[in-house]
Amino acid sequence: MSLPKVLRELLALPTAPFVERAVMDYLERACRPLAGVNVAYDRHGNLLAHYRHAPRTKVPLAFVAHTDHPGFIALEMVDRRTVRAAFRGGVKPEYFPGTRVRFWSDGKWVKARVLKLSKATRITDVVGWMWKPEEALLRVTRPLAPQSPGMWRHISISSTNSA
Repeated sequence: MSLPKVLRELLALPTAPFVERAVMDYLERACRPLAGVNVAYDRHGNLLAHYRHAPRTKVPLAFVAHTDHPGFIALEMVDRRTVRAAFRGGVKPEYFPGTRVRFWSDGKWVKARVLKLSKATRITDVVGWMWKPEEALLRVTRPLAPQSPGMWRHISISSTNSA
């Protein structure tokens, strides 16, 4: 079974916590031309798309979704092939070493692989967890621009957009 086009396109966009612009722009472009849809942002940066079709006496239906998932943010190039990246999200440390990642930098996907966690915080409030990953060192195929978002590279969404 193939994924619907809109889902393939959304899943291929670069995103990480607080670096969600590509997904937000896609959703805004998709909603603005729709009849009966008003698009606005709230004071927190959330995209609100209101659709009015039924009379106002009907109870509204709301869909809420995250536009990000756990990911990396490039902080600095340590050398030409190694990036130090912040990690945002809840993923256990044992899943990091050797894991494939892809960064979106200067309009292109850049392949990467986690070398090691370089910073983690001890936690006591999550059962079964002792450490929360905060930074990692990754081997990249070319230098990255600072603030480039990085995503886990587990599956290929489309042959033209994924790395």
